[in-house]
Amino acid sequence: MNIVRITAATTEEAVRQALERLRVPREALQFRVDRSEEEYLLEDKRPRETTIVAWVKPDYIAEIVRDYLQKLMYYMGYIAEVRVQPEEDRIVAKLASPASSVLIGKNGQTLDAIQYMVTRVACKGGRAAPSVVVDIGDYKERKISRLERLARRTAQKVVAEDHEVALPPMNVADRKIIHTALKDFKGVKTYSEGPEGQRCVIVAPASRVEEAEPEL
Repeated sequence: MNIVRITAATTEEAVRQALERLRVPREALQFRVDRSEEEYLLEDKRPRETTIVAWVKPDYIAEIVRDYLQKLMYYMGYIAEVRVQPEEDRIVAKLASPASSVLIGKNGQTLDAIQYMVTRVACKGGRAAPSVVVDIGDYKERKISRLERLARRTAQKVVAEDHEVALPPMNVADRKIIHTALKDFKGVKTYSEGPEGQRCVIVAPASRVEEAEPEL
């Protein structure tokens, strides 16, 4: 969730600045007063000020995402049920369609393209919005589980045989899943190498890798 903290002479001015920074209309803004003008006055502080903590309502972004996906499916010529659910720090959009395999595409490429377009719409004009995840038939959830199992099996092999293993080339999102899955796995470290398009994750014995943040 994108949060901004604004201090201004009045609550009204703080809200105006929050709307400007988050680039949303008034009905999309949610905020709470962190310090009121009265509190400053009681403490005899000058100048009088109000501090607010503000963020974009997840329901506002969820409605934008739902509307866009419904229109996208219509213009693409596919029947699809669209369900959009705001969560704590993201918006999850799930599609159910007889054409799921087509909408997912080879290695998830079509789904990735849909994800990209939806994200652009959610953040249109530089608008601050929660991250958006688009899934079809739980494809991404199954993929994450599959990659996490691959990561653990590979890590166990690296620890047992004490040598590094290079996984197949992956895109940056998949590499991040591997790095995250093994972040706390005792005895191994991960890093990526190779040019984009052929870049792969290396799982290596921890003793042979310098302490550093893994490169995606």
